[in-house]
Amino acid sequence: MPSYKLTAPRVVVIQVGDVYGRSVGGGEVALAGKLGISVADVVEYNPYAYDPNLIAARVAAAHPDFVWDVSYLDDGVAIWQAMLRDHVALKGAVGTSSAFCMPDFAKRLGTGAVGVYAADKPDGDISSAALSPAGRALLDRARSLYARNNGGLSMSIPALAGFVGGWTLFHDVLGAMTGAVSSDSIRAAALNVDVPVGDSVNGGGVRFGAAGSLDEGQNTRAAAVVGQWQAVGVMKVVYPAAYATGSPQLTSSTP
Repeated sequence: MPSYKLTAPRVVVIQVGDVYGRSVGGGEVALAGKLGISVADVVEYNPYAYDPNLIAARVAAAHPDFVWDVSYLDDGVAIWQAMLRDHVALKGAVGTSSAFCMPDFAKRLGTGAVGVYAADKPDGDISSAALSPAGRALLDRARSLYARNNGGLSMSIPALAGFVGGWTLFHDVLGAMTGAVSSDSIRAAALNVDVPVGDSVNGGGVRFGAAGSLDEGQNTRAAAVVGQWQAVGVMKVVYPAAYATGSPQLTSSTP
């Protein structure tokens, strides 16, 4: 990823004011603190009643180097359009919700999306370098069946994520159970699942955080990538290296 050699980087976190936005945004604020990144502002908004121009003005007033945005599609596009109109100066912007990697994001913004980064899960075109032999074999089967039932289409991000969830539940959890099935026994079986990184079709693995841990109930081996819109409608995965289909372009995402 790009290195700007900043001695005191500043970020503004934009987050939708619901459980999802606060969860992701709160995690980003905590991570920024660990990385020594100053959080200049946290801008929370109601997705049903917000003014994108006021949000853009608040971001500009904080003079951040970067923006991390947890928005849905409609509001994310509206906020970015406002930042473009106001020429808010940034070294980079990362959409940390699925909205920013959706084709509609690029379609609605056109050249305005170019340079924007999006953090999300991998899609079905994942590099084989991110997979173990077992993961590659399972992905080949999944791709073949998906294409056969979907007119030859490749697996999208939701399709791949859905497969990982379904395979984990039916193969790794329920498939390993013996005896009576109940919510408690399913939970206990899930906590015992131990899929190494690379064995899941998205390059990740499966290991759920135990009760009482900071990651309780979360898959601590979940796969994630960062992509960048590098032309109208063209996204390249730029991080991590095992997933990369391109290199970051420093043609700024500055509006």
